[in-house]
Amino acid sequence: MVDQTTPLLHYFESGNIFSGSDRDKRYKIFPNKETGEMTCKVWMGDFCLEKTDPAQVEEKAFPISEDGRKEMIQWINEFKGKDA
Repeated sequence: MVDQTTPLLHYFESGNIFSGSDRDKRYKIFPNKETGEMTCKVWMGDFCLEKTDPAQVEEKAFPISEDGRKEMIQWINEFKGKDA
């Protein structure tokens, strides 16, 4: 489970990309300071984003804010995979 301490909001406000995993779930977060959004991509499997079939990757944008970060973490935790 991804928790509320991973990563802190300042990390995204600074424009840093973050990737992580939780068992078979993988995710990668791309903040864009110009748009004020962070795009999160999540998928199931053993491979990195670049080696995963794009049809298996789900993507959603969230505002770069504390509420957006919490909503994104919840979305990642609830993700079951495209085929689930």
